[in-house]
Amino acid sequence: MAPLIWAHRGASARCPENTLSAFRAALDLGADGVELDVHPTADGKVVVLHDATLERTTDQRGPVSGKTWPELQACDAGAWFSPQFKGEKLPLLEEVLHLTTSCGKKLLIELKGPPSLSRAVLFLANRLGHLPPAYPQLPKLLATLL
Repeated sequence: MAPLIWAHRGASARCPENTLSAFRAALDLGADGVELDVHPTADGKVVVLHDATLERTTDQRGPVSGKTWPELQACDAGAWFSPQFKGEKLPLLEEVLHLTTSCGKKLLIELKGPPSLSRAVLFLANRLGHLPPAYPQLPKLLATLL
């Protein structure tokens, strides 16, 4: 069996990472599937974005989990990468699911957590066998969506 080719955050060298443009480009280039990261929104949606905050890859600021989906739709997730991607929006997980399943491709979902838990706290909690859920509602949101 041949190894699978995964596009980490989509074709992130050609398009802004974790956007529909990046995922389409990766699939067009022949990737077997895409890897992405998800966070919950304040109103219970599952948005695709690597970071817990918006600063690095959008024109907005603040934590993803503190924003509603309508607020996140106002973000420009492409201009930071290149002027040709100005106006690119953050995708919902359901949009990427539709894209990948419609062409028979695979999807690897990484559940992200908020930045408020320090490495030391996570290390100690893990050693004690009591790793707290990063976003307690995220598994349920994903189960409902999938």
